[in-house]
Amino acid sequence: MDPSEHGNGALNCSILDGWWGECYAATNGWAIESAEQDPDQDRCDMREAASLFAILEHYVVPRFYECGHDGVQRAWVQMVQQGWASLGPR
Repeated sequence: MDPSEHGNGALNCSILDGWWGECYAATNGWAIESAEQDPDQDRCDMREAASLFAILEHYVVPRFYECGHDGVQRAWVQMVQQGWASLGPR
């Protein structure tokens, strides 16, 4: 998938493969820890799911709901802007 298709302001949270592996920066989204080297597929799925849920719980959800006194989600908006700045040109 071409990263230009993601110019809608959505933040990415994925395994670092393909275009996301090339474009990821901690300021433009989140990286799920890959467990693809684990030969046990069930354990691999569990490890990756645990990574995803930890990211959602500790980073995505708090950042999305954290608002200033004016109701603006400044940290979230800043990440969206970083996404536009870093992914748009690529």
